[in-house]
Amino acid sequence: MRVIALLTILFISGCALNTQYQAQGFSGGYVDTQLNENTWRVVVNGNGFTKSNTVGDYALLRASELTLDNGYRYFIVGSSSQDKESNMVKWGGNSSRTTGQINNNGTFSSNTYNTSPTYSNVTKYENEIIFMMINEGEQGDMFAYDAQLIFDSLSAKYIK
Repeated sequence: MRVIALLTILFISGCALNTQYQAQGFSGGYVDTQLNENTWRVVVNGNGFTKSNTVGDYALLRASELTLDNGYRYFIVGSSSQDKESNMVKWGGNSSRTTGQINNNGTFSSNTYNTSPTYSNVTKYENEIIFMMINEGEQGDMFAYDAQLIFDSLSAKYIK
């Protein structure tokens, strides 16, 4: 019974358990690596409560943040991949509890309560992008993201 109550609380409060936009920590986050002067790799790992589109948004948000911090205006994504890992998670275990009482007439009655573990599938998403930061006029025919526009849009949604 306690396991079901705990699962219910976890699922109801699932939004609060999402990976926050942050550097890699216990509950997920981003890791970035500078590859050369204006090229970076960003990897974002979500936890079991974070949706795939949120992980993708975090990668774009981090790319826009790095682009602006380094004095550029646009970035071009050269490579992008999303991966997921699914695992079966066991909540609780097998247990039993027996309670009893002696009635006024001297008879004994008892109840035994058994609990079994609950299993659920947990999927964690990862998003990786490799991008190049550029200034206006450098993109040629390639599609370039406006870093300020992306940052303003996604930071309003995710940075509290």
